[in-house]
Amino acid sequence: MPTPMPGWPSTADGSSSTGSALGRPIAHVADETERAGTLAAYYVLSYLAMSIPAVLAGLLTNLYGLRTAVSPYAATVVLLTLIGLTRAMRQPRTA
Repeated sequence: MPTPMPGWPSTADGSSSTGSALGRPIAHVADETERAGTLAAYYVLSYLAMSIPAVLAGLLTNLYGLRTAVSPYAATVVLLTLIGLTRAMRQPRTA
């Protein structure tokens, strides 16, 4: 059986290390009694942020076809990326 995604091992490793690196500062800020709930909310929101766009893209593909669904999906990804970069650049850096 052919491997469906040859880049999977490197991608999976990168996302788990990134996720734990981003969760560490959240864990330090949260109070000890609220740490588990805070990290659980962080992981739920992370998974939703990754899965909802994929599900919507699948629905668009089923309704309109792949060629028609790719353009609005790609435009949305680019737009959200630019919004995120703009907001990140406007925030003052803290030491």
